[in-house]
Amino acid sequence: MVPPKQLPPPPEPVFCTMEAQLCPDGSSVGRTGPNCEFAPCPPAAEPSVDSKTCASDGDCVCGGFDARADKCFVGNRNYYDLFVNKTRDCPDFCSGIANNLETKCVQKECVIMTRKPVARVDLIASHGFIVAPTFVEFNAHLSGPAPAHFDCARIKWNFGDTLSKNETVKCAIPAGAAMDKDYKISHKYLRPGNYTATFAVDGMTSSAFIVAYPTIAPPECDQDSDCVPAQCCHAGDCIIKEKRADCSRTLCSEDCRPGTLDCGGSCACVSNRCTGKKFYPGIDVPTGPRPWAPFPS
Repeated sequence: MVPPKQLPPPPEPVFCTMEAQLCPDGSSVGRTGPNCEFAPCPPAAEPSVDSKTCASDGDCVCGGFDARADKCFVGNRNYYDLFVNKTRDCPDFCSGIANNLETKCVQKECVIMTRKPVARVDLIASHGFIVAPTFVEFNAHLSGPAPAHFDCARIKWNFGDTLSKNETVKCAIPAGAAMDKDYKISHKYLRPGNYTATFAVDGMTSSAFIVAYPTIAPPECDQDSDCVPAQCCHAGDCIIKEKRADCSRTLCSEDCRPGTLDCGGSCACVSNRCTGKKFYPGIDVPTGPRPWAPFPS
């Protein structure tokens, strides 16, 4: 007779300690299984964020690509942070080809809409980098609808080198009417430096930046008397004596001409360069020849 087969004894029950682990969603899990490991936390629920809703313009953003919707994204900023591919973009989708679009919150939804035109002034300099002394041409352009009570007669130029100029012009633009006006002026920067030129009209201001490098040319003058007017009559600038014209038979009127050195101007040697300079009574005294005076022998 075959003896019965001996079965192994049953395993002893495992008793785990009553510790708990806190999960990201706020729930907790205990130890379980033969090795008393913590049970896995429940899968995190995907954030529920609406892609369009907003309370203000600051809640909206445009840019990137929404892979869920398979389209360029415009919508809620929180949704953008979580789900939008920011390395992929759609050209001109947010701004428009003419930069005439903007993102706004309209009736609690983020949308792209045509930008409303506003009155603005843009100042453009003919040169951003120059070698002093050099003239720079400035052009200020007014555009957009004229605001209420707009007064384009009050104009101020400031060239950033302590010199400024106020102008009074005639213009009548009704409120809301389209503005398309240009104002131009020329200014000579005498010394090296970094300058911020501004144009202001009725509360609107625009700036242009000029960097003037020192000249590499040899000095042309040591004192004011080395310089003479560049023209026989009503000169606007000065040159060195060696380049002067023969004005011995030229008669000049003594009236003041706009844009010249007449009435308060003279030749000066500034930073070893001949230039026309405006002098102010009580501040400095001209030593160079007057534009209408005979040239020194």
